[in-house]
Amino acid sequence: MPQSGPRGGAINPTIGDGRPAPVLPDYDPGVISRVRLARTWRGAVAGAIAAGAWSAAEPVAARALGTRFTDTAMLGRWVTRDGSWRAIGLAMHVTNGAAFGAAFGLVGGRGVRAGVAAAMAEYVLTWPAMAVADRVHPDRVDDHLPRLLTNGRIAAQEAAMHLLFGAVLGALMDALERSPSGDEARGDVDPGANIAM
Repeated sequence: MPQSGPRGGAINPTIGDGRPAPVLPDYDPGVISRVRLARTWRGAVAGAIAAGAWSAAEPVAARALGTRFTDTAMLGRWVTRDGSWRAIGLAMHVTNGAAFGAAFGLVGGRGVRAGVAAAMAEYVLTWPAMAVADRVHPDRVDDHLPRLLTNGRIAAQEAAMHLLFGAVLGALMDALERSPSGDEARGDVDPGANIAM
């Protein structure tokens, strides 16, 4: 007759050579949901901080590469051309970073390599959208910015910023997961959810 595991899961008493069969616990869906929600929130926080690091570093990268381009300016100046574009652009950029981080946390992403891989995949997939910006962004319409899609220096700058964002995101998620309030400390880890690289 099957025995009961520590969380109510049934196990077979022995396997072929007489050793005890492995425990197959029935994970509580409520616990797993709480773990995933916590990871989503931690991912959002990590993504917002990583986006802030991006916004702080991109003016340095722009000067080094000789461009006038920053994501903060592109976002903010798409909304307004007055002096509030910096605050608006930063808010939009941090919000985008938080959304990306939330998705990264939800799927169990953690670690620098996983963060960089996710950010660089997003870069490759979304770069073609620069063709739209080239046609409709106010700074392109009035030639304040050069053509974006085929500009190698801007592409290199964006690759570097995505790499920085991914590294910060992955490192922060790893630190938050290992913190006293994280899943590992509570033992509430969903064994199939981590994407640690």
